[in-house]
This record gives sequence, C-alpha cells and structure tokens, in this order.
Amino acid sequence: MRLAMRYACQSLDLSLSLDCLNDLQLVSQYENFLLHSIVDGDENFGCYRKLGDVASSIFTLGYHQEVACDASLPAALKFTRQAAFAHAYSADKNVSIFLGRPPRLSKRLCHFPPIGLEAYFSHEWAEGTTLDFYEEARWAAMCAALKEDCLELLKEKGNNNIEKKARHIRETAALQWSSLPRRFRLEARLRSYDRTPMELDLLLGVKLNHLHVAFLLQFALLHNIKEPDAAIVRVSAEMLELVVEALLLRERIVDSGTSLVWKVVYYGLSAAGILCLALLRPSFLFVQEHIDVSQILRDLAVLTGVVEKGSLVDAEDANYALLAGAMKAIKSVLDRVDLNSLNYRSPRQTMEEPAAPDSTAVSNGSWDSWYFNYFQDLQNPFWQTIAQDHIDPNSVSEVLADHET
Repeated sequence: MRLAMRYACQSLDLSLSLDCLNDLQLVSQYENFLLHSIVDGDENFGCYRKLGDVASSIFTLGYHQEVACDASLPAALKFTRQAAFAHAYSADKNVSIFLGRPPRLSKRLCHFPPIGLEAYFSHEWAEGTTLDFYEEARWAAMCAALKEDCLELLKEKGNNNIEKKARHIRETAALQWSSLPRRFRLEARLRSYDRTPMELDLLLGVKLNHLHVAFLLQFALLHNIKEPDAAIVRVSAEMLELVVEALLLRERIVDSGTSLVWKVVYYGLSAAGILCLALLRPSFLFVQEHIDVSQILRDLAVLTGVVEKGSLVDAEDANYALLAGAMKAIKSVLDRVDLNSLNYRSPRQTMEEPAAPDSTAVSNGSWDSWYFNYFQDLQNPFWQTIAQDHIDPNSVSEVLADHET
C-alpha cells in the first residue's frame, strides 16, 4: 500500500509541476488525501497537509463560487465540479472537528446557491433522485454547513442570541432530514433494509451525518462538558448504537466513500466519550426517561470486543493506537459498572453525586472553540484519565477543567 501511495504521490507531483491546474488534478489531489488518510492515519500531519492542498486548489479554480452558472458546461463536468467542492468542504469540516483545528473552507468564503431544484445544496430534491455518490456528497456538504454553524456557537458562549441561533440550526437540520426522499432515510434497523452493500453504506453515512449535527449542537449548548445532559446522552446513544450495528453487519457493507474504521473513530468515539462521562454520574443517568442504559452498556461492550478481537483494525494499521487507547478507557469504565443493579462501583468507594456546576465558570468565555476532539486526541488526558484504575469523577472534572482554561 505504501508503495502504491509513493507512486501516486510522484504522479501527482509531476502533474502539479506543469503549473496547469485543472479538474483532473483536483480529483487526483482529493484521492491522494484519502490515500494518505488510509495509509498514515487521520492524525498524520501529511494527511492534514494534503487536505489543505485540496482547499487551495478549490479556491484557485474558483469552485467555492457557483460552478454551474456556465450553461455550456457538459452535465457530467458540472456534477463533477459540484461534487468535488462538496467532498472537499465536508472533509474539511470533519477533519477540523476530528483534529480540533479551525476549518479552512469557511462557508463565509463560499457561495451556496439559493433554494430550488436546480440548486445543488438546496434541501429540495427532484422526484426520482437516486441515492448515489453525487447525492451523498451533496447531503454531506449540507450537514457540514450546519456543523460549521455549531462550531461558531462555541465562540458565543454567554451570548443572548445563542438559543435563537441554536433553534435555527435545529429547525434547519429537521427540515433537511424531512425533505430527504424517504428511500434516503434510515428510519429502522440497518439489518431490516434489503439494499445493495453500497447503498447500505450510503444510508449509514446519511444518518450518521444527520445525527452528528444534532450531537455537535447539543455539545455546543452544554453548560459543562463534565456533566453531559440528557439530550446529548440520547443522541450519543443513538449514534453509538448505529455504529455498533454497522460493525456487526460489516460483511454486508461496502465502503462507499468513508471507511467503517473512520465511522467508528469519528462518530463512535465521540459518542462513547460522552456516554463514559454519563456513566460516571449514575444517579443522573439511571433516572432519565428514554435512555436505555443496558443498551448503552451492551454497545460499549460490543465496540471494545470487536476492536480488541482485531477484526476491525490490525496492530499495524494507522488508527490502531487511537482505538486501542480508547478501548482500554472504555473497558475501565465498564469494569466498574454492576450489570445486575446498574450501579456504578468505584474501585475504592461509592461515587458521590458531583457538585452542581459553577455558573460563573460556565459563562466566563473560557471555552476552547476547537475542542471537539476531546474523544479522538490521545495527546490530551481524557482517555488516559478515564482508563486509570483509581479514577473518580473529581479527577475527571479536574482534568477537563484544566484543559478548558
């Protein structure tokens, strides 16, 4: 694989040395970015730099503006350019969230066509639209725009308009989902759909993107990350349940764009991180309605089992270290939960209910605008602290409080 990547990089470098940027080179740059993410891992700087090269080419070619205004463009070329921008824009948001870095393709600098069937990024869909790579890219970009709005909310902690803006994001997300053709929406168990392997993966990606918007919105509205509320716990549980079901049905799914490993790392670990924090507060968690704690515990156990068995990633794979560290932490939490009574057992003593959050500390504006990567970054102490055998809620709170300041 590395040899193939080296040849691909040499071919791309030769092409770019001609100093004649075109559509083929842009597509090659994006595919080269994907290749680096598979071989070197999503945390690799080379992979991050390759995505930056794609963003630079998007701006140079002008595809961040309306690319379909030229009526003389062949339909295939128009769709290719629109999909190239959509893929680049959504990848930029996902990677920035994953790595905890600012996005480079801001929608303030891009032109999203107005509402209408002819507008590529409109929530209106033509009758008979089929679920394929182009339409999935369009949906991913629409969700990415809302994810960017969620990121902006983090910088407005304490702003009186934050609830109004959050309501607008929530209503837009609901409108986009309800406007999707019914055959695009995953509304039952994944196993109940009789679709081709590629279509199943596309359905999975569409639903995970929708849930991730809801997750990020609730995350941005949290008063205190140390104490996740019922809303974010519910969406985290739904997101993790879907990821785990995809793991169990992986023989029926063919990667259609993003790999199953990426879905586990990007969506699964974020959800698992919130749920682990919730499990540290059993007196809150177990009295919440519409939260199936036993299902949460089963999904966390299945996730750790699949990863540790080696059927998802091998020890030499790029994302193995990231997953292995997180699984160790999750197992540590699971080992301290009594499955019969669903009571949390501290290795030394019973956990006391954490003190109410300090409202002044919540609203002092000290939030880091790009710390969504709590649950992916092994360099911060989140997973290591949870994995310690002597963990207690106060130590988790201290670690996260230190990171916030």
